[in-house]
Amino acid sequence: MFATSTVAVTASGAYIMSQKYVEGMPLYRQEQQWARFGVELSRQTMANWMLHGAQWLTHVYERMKAHLLRQDIACADETTLQVLREPGRAAEQKSYVHRVLESVDRSSPKRRTGTRTV
Repeated sequence: MFATSTVAVTASGAYIMSQKYVEGMPLYRQEQQWARFGVELSRQTMANWMLHGAQWLTHVYERMKAHLLRQDIACADETTLQVLREPGRAAEQKSYVHRVLESVDRSSPKRRTGTRTV
C-alpha cells in the first residue's frame, strides 16, 4: 500500500489519512505531533504516503461503485452546504454532500455518503 510496505508504515499511513480527513488535522500539525513523539516524519513523506493510500482507495471506490450499480434500487441526493475557511476558496462558493442509498430489499437501505466541492 505504501512505499515501504511494513505493518508500521501501513498503519501510520492509515492513521495520518484518518487524522487529516476525519479529524481535520493538517499535515503540518501532524508533523509537529510526530516530533513530540520523537519521530522525524516530514510533511512531504506524509503527503507521499497519502498519495499511495489514495491510489489504493481508488480500487475500493471502484468496487463499491460496481456493487452499487448492480443493485435493483439506487437513489442519490446532492445537498449544498457552506464550508468556512477552506483554503483557496471563498466562503460564498458552494460545496456539496452526496448521499447514495442502495438496497436489494426496500425495507433496509444501506447508506453511502461522499462529499465534493465546486
